[in-house]
Amino acid sequence: MSEQELLAPPPVEESATPPPSVSAEPPRRSFRQWLDQNPRAWIGIIAGVGFILRAAYLWRLSRSSFYLPDRLDPLFYFNWAREIAAGHWIGDKIFVQSPLYAYLVAVFLKVLGERHIFPILQIFQILMGVGTCLLVVRIAERLFSRREAFLAGLLTAVYGPFLFYEGMVMKTFLSTFLTVYLVDLLLRSEGTQRKLLVAAGFVFALTSLVRDNFVLLFPLLIAGFFLAFPGLRLGDRLKACLLFTLGGALGILPVTARNYAVGKEFALLTTGGGEVFYIGNNADANGRYLPPPFVHATPEKEHDDFIDKASELSGRKLTPGESSSFWLKQGLQWIGANPGAWMKLELRKLMVFWNAYELPDNYNYYEVRQVLLSPLGLLGMLLFIPLRFMTFNLVAPLGLAGILLSLPQGRRLVWIYLILFGYMGTVLLFFNFSRFRVPIVPFLCLFAGLTLAALADEIRKWSGYFSDRPKAEEEPAAVIPPPWADYSRRPIFLASGAVLVLSWVAVNFVAQGGRGVFPTVQSKLSLGDAYRTQGDFLRAEKEYLVALQILGDEPMDQATAAELGVDPARMRQEVESERIAQGVNFAAVRAGLHFGLGASWVDQGKKLAPADRGKAEELQRRGIKQMEEAAKLVPFPPYMRRLGSAYADLGQSEDAEKAYRGGLLIAAEDFGLHYDLAGLLYDQGRFPEALSELRSTRTAGKRMIPAEESDYHFGVGLVMLDGYHEEGKALYHFQKAIEALPSHREAKRIRELIQELSGRGIAPVEDE
Repeated sequence: MSEQELLAPPPVEESATPPPSVSAEPPRRSFRQWLDQNPRAWIGIIAGVGFILRAAYLWRLSRSSFYLPDRLDPLFYFNWAREIAAGHWIGDKIFVQSPLYAYLVAVFLKVLGERHIFPILQIFQILMGVGTCLLVVRIAERLFSRREAFLAGLLTAVYGPFLFYEGMVMKTFLSTFLTVYLVDLLLRSEGTQRKLLVAAGFVFALTSLVRDNFVLLFPLLIAGFFLAFPGLRLGDRLKACLLFTLGGALGILPVTARNYAVGKEFALLTTGGGEVFYIGNNADANGRYLPPPFVHATPEKEHDDFIDKASELSGRKLTPGESSSFWLKQGLQWIGANPGAWMKLELRKLMVFWNAYELPDNYNYYEVRQVLLSPLGLLGMLLFIPLRFMTFNLVAPLGLAGILLSLPQGRRLVWIYLILFGYMGTVLLFFNFSRFRVPIVPFLCLFAGLTLAALADEIRKWSGYFSDRPKAEEEPAAVIPPPWADYSRRPIFLASGAVLVLSWVAVNFVAQGGRGVFPTVQSKLSLGDAYRTQGDFLRAEKEYLVALQILGDEPMDQATAAELGVDPARMRQEVESERIAQGVNFAAVRAGLHFGLGASWVDQGKKLAPADRGKAEELQRRGIKQMEEAAKLVPFPPYMRRLGSAYADLGQSEDAEKAYRGGLLIAAEDFGLHYDLAGLLYDQGRFPEALSELRSTRTAGKRMIPAEESDYHFGVGLVMLDGYHEEGKALYHFQKAIEALPSHREAKRIRELIQELSGRGIAPVEDE
């Protein structure tokens, strides 16, 4: 053997693996691998993002006029919770509204009191919102993969309207959480886990006690046990149905029994379902909330208005249950007589349901967003993308495309299909608000995650094909098939792409419900009220004046006409049309605009008084004229009370007393009117009359909220001290005032009076 042969390296076999290069980079982990290896990390990211966004939103909200419940359903539920917490736990009437949220708030009130309930209640709600995100993750991980779960959870965490509803004192967040939790329990039960099946039935009942139309899903869910679990024996499926029904009965039957006990009528959950059905199914219905002209669009009056009208038409006084049946029959008769018109109406409802516009109800999403993002600031920048872009206009098209992509896995997704489309069907039976569709949005986020994952895979295929193609001077190692070559074997992918494009167009540009004269005027009123409450009087004045110009109560200037971009003659015609269609609600909005403008000018005048008394009084008098106009249009007790206060500020005591007494003719039990009238009489030295006004608020069976209780004792204490010189009784009432509400607006003065009287050896004398 030669020397060269001895020194030559041994031959390397073709199958041998070459030694790794020292300079070679370690293989990069894919995103999918990172998710599989770090489940706690990415779930923590989703929870953290969800909580930070919600906390930032709540902080900005707490600096606005939208923070506390001050109108419509939020105020109705909060006042209802106050009554419950005051000891009225059973109640004396059949439920008109879904009761679960009111009782939840009542528990918070009982434990925390009104002084501390905010923001503890909202923090609880945003934590439930984070819980919804985590439930979506768990469901998506069970049905798809961790990549889809991450994307779905992240979409749920940053979805703007979720932040909006979770910050509101309203039940929407609770129905969303419970709906997702119901699906989670049904999936995990696998049709055999008894405890989970009973729990699922109970959660179904709770969901129905938040959104009573949800109870209509019961037959569909029973059918689901036969569709979702084909591998189970018939006996096991029947057993699952029974266990689910048992759980539902445990939650619903106590409410039904309670309703019968207090009302002597059968009402499964609430009365008024027939009235709501009629609103959504009559000759004037348009797919949105449009009550008949004789109905006030407020939760306090709406139900009674329907009962009164049904009684008038029937020729006898009807019970709540009879009224509901009456209006249900009216709606069904219209459908039977106009099947074609009803089908067109249902199609319109469907388009409104899937439209990007957040159709407002109690608060307007766009108004709240505008106020919270102005000025932008650091937190505003954090919230800008979720509130502006992560909305239904993005999630709905992605979700619909994902539903089509998921069809090959149909059996595993039966529960989601049933609840998503079944719940949508229950909404279409009635009418639309954007909050009604919120419970199904988490499932759209889930399917949207599937679409995004599929799009990412497709983008990777295309980019890999073009980046890995050999250059002209290189020999191709193998023929790489183009990414479009397998589309013939994947027609569902092409169909999903078409659905994505078409649904994006439909969701964003078809059936833009809620736009027009009356919604615009309502929006201006709400924005004006928000700015006025925050002390931004100039912006408030602008909103009110623009709305009054639209209605014709103020002359239209060129700037407003240009901003609106509509023909004045056409606008006048639409205003008259809405005036007829909206009835009493049109007058209420018009009166609200005059009142808001007047209150804004009065508040500006009071603020300006120390610097320029003459200009301040001029503003106050202009404001009083506007409030007088509001009171003529709708003699609403709060308007009369504020008008009386404005008169009193200008020293017009006689006019102030007339305003207060005029309000009491309409609302004899209004505490605020009695209290302010007593204050006016006290200032005039008419102490017996002042005491009589205060005593008249203590009617038998009427429960005062803590703030009213504290005001009552403070007022009586002052009258006893200055009018009757009975210091012992005065001390007693001052102590009771602080006991009822330690954070009373005059707490410092009350405590000083208590200290002064006690320091002189005065003992409290009970005076009840």
